[in-house]
Amino acid sequence: DLTFYHNGLGNAVQQITLSFGAATKLGFKAQSDGFVNRADFTTQPEIYIQDSAGNTVTTSNASVGVAIDSGNLTGTRTVAAVNGVVTFSGLGKNGTIGQKTLDFTSPGLTHVTQTFTLTHGAVHHIVMTSASTLVNDTAFGTQPVVTIQDEDNNSVTTGSDSTQTVTLSSTDAIIGGTYSMSAVAGVANFTGKGVTLRALVGSRNLTATISSPATKTVANSVTITYGAASKLAVTTQAAGAVNRVAFTTQPVITVQDISGNTVTSSSDVITAAVGSGPTLGGTVTATASSGVATFSNLKLTGTIGTYTLTYTSGSLTSTSHTIDLTHGAATQVVMTLPASAISGAAMGTQPLVTIKDADGNVVTTGSQSTQTVTISIATGATLTGTASMSAVAGVADFTGKGITLTGAVGSKTLTATISSPSTITTTGSVSLSFGVATKLAINQATVSATNRVNFSTQPVVTVQDANGNTISDSTAAITVTVDSANVTLGGSTSVNAVSNRTSSNCLLMVRCRLRLMCRSAGRSTMRGSGLHQRIGSPGLNQGKMPRR
Repeated sequence: DLTFYHNGLGNAVQQITLSFGAATKLGFKAQSDGFVNRADFTTQPEIYIQDSAGNTVTTSNASVGVAIDSGNLTGTRTVAAVNGVVTFSGLGKNGTIGQKTLDFTSPGLTHVTQTFTLTHGAVHHIVMTSASTLVNDTAFGTQPVVTIQDEDNNSVTTGSDSTQTVTLSSTDAIIGGTYSMSAVAGVANFTGKGVTLRALVGSRNLTATISSPATKTVANSVTITYGAASKLAVTTQAAGAVNRVAFTTQPVITVQDISGNTVTSSSDVITAAVGSGPTLGGTVTATASSGVATFSNLKLTGTIGTYTLTYTSGSLTSTSHTIDLTHGAATQVVMTLPASAISGAAMGTQPLVTIKDADGNVVTTGSQSTQTVTISIATGATLTGTASMSAVAGVADFTGKGITLTGAVGSKTLTATISSPSTITTTGSVSLSFGVATKLAINQATVSATNRVNFSTQPVVTVQDANGNTISDSTAAITVTVDSANVTLGGSTSVNAVSNRTSSNCLLMVRCRLRLMCRSAGRSTMRGSGLHQRIGSPGLNQGKMPRR
């Protein structure tokens, strides 16, 4: 209202309508609010077109633009006024969190600004810092640190996702220590947790994992180097063990850490030993060079078989492997003979000759195991049968070869001989006993005979084999006869042998000078001058005893 007045004249009032003036500036109808990274502002800004007095210029359709001092602004950043009011939609901010300033402008008009603080967005990924190298099975010098971040790498410091569990793992190493913990303000710092990795040397992975709002992982590469010496391992097994000969393949032993990595700085002394049985010879200790010990001249001496070689070094865990010891070269022959044999008859148990090495192992392979074995006798008997044959797997078994000794009873010495690797012999004794009874022999003859009086010297007859050996167990019936019809032989004219011979008590009755004969049943008589007795036994040759 306009009021007009003058003293004494009163007032006059005129009502007028005041309209906005020319647009001169911008003003806020509503400021932005809810500034979360990568999300639209929860309250979108509204801007007035105003005159100098702050009146909205409702007729204005001027365009207003918005800009930010740093980072990216999303949404429609230029909007035309409607009735002097600009309403923005979809505005948001991407980038690093912190204080930001929005600047609203329109050509020819005074601009307005709004300052706000941008906060982190939703969890997008995690990052991990960790040492690039690590000594095997030792704690990281600088323990891993895992940070939960939004899409623009801002740490998620608030909300439940900022305190969720972070777990470390590895797909190609064994992880140790405390490898799971809750984040604090979006950070899981494993300092003091003693996280370790155990693996073969080389590049290994270390992975961190969270579960909200979905499973998120990150993996770092860690180069593992060897750790402290922990054990021994067989790199090359000993092989080619021939008795008393150095192994054709000498053992190689490696000093390793707990994961089997070679400890290249090791110079430990390693000792080899055999558990039982043979003797281990050669240089039984070896010093590691760059963590590897190579033995030389090791050999086994003793009985063939499978044995265990064990390698030790101080407090390191020992290692072992088996090895098969085979026979060495032929150095001896062993002959097995029966204790006794019958003269003229094949031995009941034929000789057995075995080719052996220096420690008594049978030489079962190679040309020496199939060489010719010959059995011979020097004196005292005749050897017949097949006395030479090829050994089979180091054994010459003369069974079926009919080895026979013929000769006088007593101990006989046989010799077995081979020729490779040189002439090697052995001897053995056999007690040769009598053979089959084949004849009689007069051991004691009658000296004189007086009519009707017992002979003063009674005859003694021995039962013998073909070689004149006394048959000590014979009980043959021996008969004595006289070869004259004019003489009657009295006394015991038939006697069984006892302890290989027999004697007869005989009485001779004579009427005139006669020839006496002793006869054996079934045997023809033998006549001659003087007086004879004949002594016989069925199946044996007769013996004749003269009497004068």
